[in-house]
Amino acid sequence: MNVKEEAIIHRLPSFVWPYLASTEMLPRWNSQILRIFPKEHGPFRPHFKFDVTLLVKGNEHEYSAEVVEFIELRRIVFKLRSKTNPSLPESTECITLSPLVKGTKIERTTEIFGAEKTISWWVKLLQRLFGCLNKPKASEYSLNRLAQVVEQRH
Repeated sequence: MNVKEEAIIHRLPSFVWPYLASTEMLPRWNSQILRIFPKEHGPFRPHFKFDVTLLVKGNEHEYSAEVVEFIELRRIVFKLRSKTNPSLPESTECITLSPLVKGTKIERTTEIFGAEKTISWWVKLLQRLFGCLNKPKASEYSLNRLAQVVEQRH
């Protein structure tokens, strides 16, 4: 199962990148991140590992995370595994930056592996049918929040 999101930020990729590439900056714009515990010092890089506490549907969940792909100023990919409930499927989150004439296009794709096995077909159908009725407001999407935070900083 894939979830995609995108936004336009009116800043250059070099200005946006620090908000994506460090454990200190991620919680500033992603309200789901409650705490991050790096397992090593320094900025993100391939094989950088950390634990993260996320707020998911009102409950705290612990995850182990690893940077599996890192292309400076362009792309970062995280692999996440639940520590709270190890039976949950592994997920991968990919964030890609593309330069524009007056800013940056940012795309975020979350892929949940094995979700098809844990969710029956009729639940998926209901999610699609009623998903449009239960969409969060634009301000609740994390990439729009990132855009607000980055564009407010001078």
